[in-house]
Amino acid sequence: MKTILAVLGGFFLFMVVLIAAAIFFLFRKLKTIRNQLEESLTAGPPLKIHLNEDLNQDWIGAPVPSRFLRDLEEIGFQRGKAYTVAETPELSLISLFNTDPSVCAVVYAHQNAGYWVDLIVQYEDDTLLSVSNLQKGGTFDHPPNHERVLKKDARPAELCRLALEHLKPKPIVDITDNNFREIYEQNFQRDMAWRAKRKGFPVEGMNGIAQESAININETQFREAMMGIKLNEIRRWHNEAISIFLNETDSKEYDDANEYGNLFIVSDFMQREAMIDYLDGFLDFSEEQANAFKDLCPKYDLPSELFDWINNSLPEESRAEWIGSVAAPAPADIYRIPSPYPFDEDDIDDMD
Repeated sequence: MKTILAVLGGFFLFMVVLIAAAIFFLFRKLKTIRNQLEESLTAGPPLKIHLNEDLNQDWIGAPVPSRFLRDLEEIGFQRGKAYTVAETPELSLISLFNTDPSVCAVVYAHQNAGYWVDLIVQYEDDTLLSVSNLQKGGTFDHPPNHERVLKKDARPAELCRLALEHLKPKPIVDITDNNFREIYEQNFQRDMAWRAKRKGFPVEGMNGIAQESAININETQFREAMMGIKLNEIRRWHNEAISIFLNETDSKEYDDANEYGNLFIVSDFMQREAMIDYLDGFLDFSEEQANAFKDLCPKYDLPSELFDWINNSLPEESRAEWIGSVAAPAPADIYRIPSPYPFDEDDIDDMD
């Protein structure tokens, strides 16, 4: 088996934490919708992650992860550092490296989903191969540069065999314990940017997770869960896009507008009904108007066209003003609403 590992070259961690964050977020939230429809959906897969060294590694001694670690060590791997994911506290992981040290394996633990192993190859042309015994996620899409192989319940030796079968004869990126964390975080962010430009997590993938997890929910419940997820995606895109815009413009005027909550984004990568729920936090329209706007969604192919209609339907003094655009995490226009504080600082001082 060490010969096989030598042929495999360098493994590189990329996709599984995305799958874990997305799938188990969806699993948890779909289950929540089934049990408690009134519960708000306020969390979701992040656009960025940060790995922190795990100071409490008790989970590693559990029977399943300890068996995975033993199997990996028997075929030539040596343990690296263990980590937690700051944005997904339910998820922990430990990296292992072959003595080469171009070979990497990862053992994961999730408090609801259990344990699994992932092997990933990153080629120098930025294409990827991942082989995993992750239990769920076969219906989830992935970037075109990423070949993904899932084999439920496979032992590490079988994962290595599958990786060898799918390996392509081209140069492979090395990874070590020293650069593991940096590369891991960078590639997660890259994948989430790709997903943002595909309008976020696909409905088909969410529905597949519900079926794989045997979650019994009706169409209305599923739609509520999906809309909550889509609204949360927009809010995360908002935070990232506004941050990029403010850094690029370096304008105190726009910084102040953001402090008052007067900046928002519009992107053709948004889900249209979720966009209306998002805009409700900025534009001055009633719940009845919001429902009427949602009825218009089928008439507009692009969210930006729907937004233009909504914005122009408002009184002129309430309309948002376009002030710029950004390219990441997905192309978006930045708008500013009229300030609810029409006085400058000198006027306010004079009123005191």
